[in-house]
Amino acid sequence: MAAPLHTTVIWANPAQLELARALVQRAGLELVAAGSPQKGQSGAVAAGLGTKAADDLRGVLHESRTDLVLLLAVGDFGAGAAAEDAGAVAAAHARGVRVLSAEPLPGNALELEAGGWTTLTPSPAASIRTLGLPRLSRVFREAQETLGAFGAARSVLVEHWAAPHQGSLGARLVGAIDLVHWLVGETESIDAAYVPTGVGSRRLLEGAPSSVAGDLNATIRTVDGRSALIAVSNAAPRWNLCVTLLSEQGRLRFYDDGFEWLGPDGMKRDEHRDPARIRGSAAPDHAAEVLCESLWRVLDDALPDPGPLNVQSILPVAHAAMLSARTGSPERPALIRSLITT
Repeated sequence: MAAPLHTTVIWANPAQLELARALVQRAGLELVAAGSPQKGQSGAVAAGLGTKAADDLRGVLHESRTDLVLLLAVGDFGAGAAAEDAGAVAAAHARGVRVLSAEPLPGNALELEAGGWTTLTPSPAASIRTLGLPRLSRVFREAQETLGAFGAARSVLVEHWAAPHQGSLGARLVGAIDLVHWLVGETESIDAAYVPTGVGSRRLLEGAPSSVAGDLNATIRTVDGRSALIAVSNAAPRWNLCVTLLSEQGRLRFYDDGFEWLGPDGMKRDEHRDPARIRGSAAPDHAAEVLCESLWRVLDDALPDPGPLNVQSILPVAHAAMLSARTGSPERPALIRSLITT
């Protein structure tokens, strides 16, 4: 007998229809409704996915009896200081509805307590599962022995590129910071530069991470003196991840489909690449692959729960990066954390 489908409501932008279809098909979802954070676009999204329209995400979270609410886009949901949005997530969790998001929630570190995301019981932030985090991707899971043999990295470079319909700049930034913390430890300070789309544009970062588009480059100093460089964008042609680690054991580089380890002498010590990768073939849709695999692992009760994003650690760093991009100076996440609890 075939496994039952997971009844699902999807929230997406019109440009994400193809990505949403891929998730529905590959993950075996039974779509019962769809909507959009873009004003007036819920009907178009629902029609494009062949389901009924839902206009109110809070209403869905409070009333839906589906298995899942899947958020590919969130708009201004989670961006306000009032606790209505966190309360809606808590209501869904209380009914056994899983909330999965490809975007960071809440949208701003300063709303963690003020918006009820970490103060309501049980914590709404702890009930959300974030999809597409590089730290949880297959390539890192399959390289655990190699990472152990490579030893402690002293420096890390994280490059994560995506097209606009594959998520916000904030999602790429949060995923990169989460990976950096896992590889080299907590951030002491961050010095960031933001470049919006449009040559010569000087528009500064405004709003929540999930509302931001463009490129962001940052230098991170960790609490124990190690460093990381982050280069992220949601204005690139397609999804690609490249992570480079340096240690006393050489250079270890990760890609979407594998890794390569060069020893201190420059000789290759280990390598694994996806055998399906054929030079000259069409580029795979890594965004759909990563999000689908992330979704599968959350839904498979036989696998360990990946747990929530550590928003209390990660979001203050993302906020400090945005602040640094505005001020032109390094900023300390510790300052943001002190503001949260003041």
